[in-house]
Amino acid sequence: MELSGIVESHTAHRVVFLVFTVLATLGTGEHYVIDLIVAFPFAIMVQALSAYSLSLREGERRASLLFGIFVTLFWLASLSFAIPLFWIHPVVPWSLTLATVALTCWFEYRLHTFAAGPVATLTYAPQARPLSAAGAVN
Repeated sequence: MELSGIVESHTAHRVVFLVFTVLATLGTGEHYVIDLIVAFPFAIMVQALSAYSLSLREGERRASLLFGIFVTLFWLASLSFAIPLFWIHPVVPWSLTLATVALTCWFEYRLHTFAAGPVATLTYAPQARPLSAAGAVN
């Protein structure tokens, strides 16, 4: 069974959904770009909390959870109390933004890969034969 077309279709739908979400968020004037940046570590925190297939003691889940919590708190605190930090040089906010997005994507990849476990492959299985009333194969 060929799944590459289905996967590519779902990926395209996700990208279109992401683009329109960003445009709607910024276009309505109710949010700033920084809201979307802070949403990245917050989202990985929620994903780590929702990864029920992993124990909280698992390193990838715990690391993603702690990263999400502390980076979200960092952004909230720095935007509330340390605005002059961002005015030192234009490189400061852009590098923090890039680091936040890149590290969040890396943690999400690790969490998703570890939670998925080994990749299952599709193999041909012969048709199962019905059992008789006594449980023996016909």
